[in-house]
Amino acid sequence: MVKSYKDIFRQSKSSTFLSYIDNLIASLFIFKFQLLSVTPNFITIFSLFSVFAAIPFLFQGNKILFFILMFISYTLDNIDGTWARIKNQTSDFGKFLDRFLDEIKDFILDLSFFIFYFERINQLIEEKKLLLSIIVLYFIFKCLFYIVRDYRDNSVFSFLNNKRSTKISFLSYGCAEKYLIVFPLMSIFPLIFILYTLIYLPLYFINILIFVFKIKNNFEQKHL
Repeated sequence: MVKSYKDIFRQSKSSTFLSYIDNLIASLFIFKFQLLSVTPNFITIFSLFSVFAAIPFLFQGNKILFFILMFISYTLDNIDGTWARIKNQTSDFGKFLDRFLDEIKDFILDLSFFIFYFERINQLIEEKKLLLSIIVLYFIFKCLFYIVRDYRDNSVFSFLNNKRSTKISFLSYGCAEKYLIVFPLMSIFPLIFILYTLIYLPLYFINILIFVFKIKNNFEQKHL
């Protein structure tokens, strides 16, 4: 059964104003191509390949194509979930794959930016061993954060990530803002990448501390 554009858009989920705008575009693509026999998991995987395709353009200095592929990747992220809902193809594996590949994309992009700006950052931190230690520490904290992210009720990331809220805000920060604004700007201005890293490193660490504190409290309560 062919779905109307309005019905498709109603199936989309938006947490920020920018994601709402992108869902308008994603819903249009679904409306035009809804008769294709494509699985939502294929769309999710294609979103990952869009990021892989974007990385060479970052290193070549072609910021426009880098931005376009970031936009395609994020739009595909919006398409896959809505596609699964209108096709009645939602699954636990699909949800896992979508979230897992989002994390992989984040790691790929972070690592690419560290390589891209390594020499410039090295001018600020002249000791290469110290610089590499900071980079490794960043990725360790990022890994641990993803592991504990499900315990978001007590997370300081709540002001950065508004996915739990159904209210759409101009001031919210989510994946749309990250992929469509922050990453493209990071490809142009090294300072934005440095600030991005300096902001996220302590936030990852604080989230991990909150998780450890929560586990400690639960353990103590069970053994009282």
